[in-house]
Amino acid sequence: MTVILVSYPSLAAEAERLPSEVKPVSYDLALVPDAGKLTFSGRAQIVIEVSTPVPAIVLNEDGLTLDEAVLDGSSTATAIRTDSKLQRAAVSFNQPAAAGRHRLAIAYHGPITQDGAGFFAMDYSTATGPHRTLATFFEPAQERRFMSSWDEPALKSTFRLTVDMPSDGMAVSNMPVESTEILDPAHKRVHFATSRQCRPICSSSRSAISNASRGSPTEPMSASSSNAETARKASTRFLKPSRFFITTTDTSACRSSSEARPHRRARIH
Repeated sequence: MTVILVSYPSLAAEAERLPSEVKPVSYDLALVPDAGKLTFSGRAQIVIEVSTPVPAIVLNEDGLTLDEAVLDGSSTATAIRTDSKLQRAAVSFNQPAAAGRHRLAIAYHGPITQDGAGFFAMDYSTATGPHRTLATFFEPAQERRFMSSWDEPALKSTFRLTVDMPSDGMAVSNMPVESTEILDPAHKRVHFATSRQCRPICSSSRSAISNASRGSPTEPMSASSSNAETARKASTRFLKPSRFFITTTDTSACRSSSEARPHRRARIH
């Protein structure tokens, strides 16, 4: 007896793909992590291209809380529906989103995990005491735990990242630091340069954030940056050093920082 097995495309796999009518053009993400409380908030400004009018804008998210969504600076979402099984959110407005280019702004918050997925923390000790590194791989199917986005490898866009953090810490990305502004004596805002058009996996989103490290943000892996090198060695089981820059954090400084400056959810301006 001969048995012939025929493979057909999976309908379930097709159902998990995002609708093709809306595609991202660029992301501008402002991130506010709280390393002590293991939470973070974000404000994403996403330029999208709509090929045909849609009743809702559907994008990926997993484990995040979307606090607010605004289209083109004036139309606030009337409903945000999430599907935990498909790991997506459908954002609806008073009217369908018309064909053309739009700006979608999303304010959200979520947890910093300790399982090496999404936006995660890594704790370890050195001779100088306990340390914590916050990082994200931003790989497909993990990006959605860091920000609401079109988390599919075929969808390319530019990406820009801004991070609020303690002034004595360091945020590192595979895009160079563009500028740094002082928010108050204890906190600063780090702006990274915009990436070329690509999947966020190869953009400035692949980052690591610290609260009390030493060393230059533009030279995170230099020989003189001993904390960055220590963190790299301590976290090799999680990270691919050739694709991810990291720094270190003193967890006691994380706690004092979060107590000194209450964590605030991002709002859309």
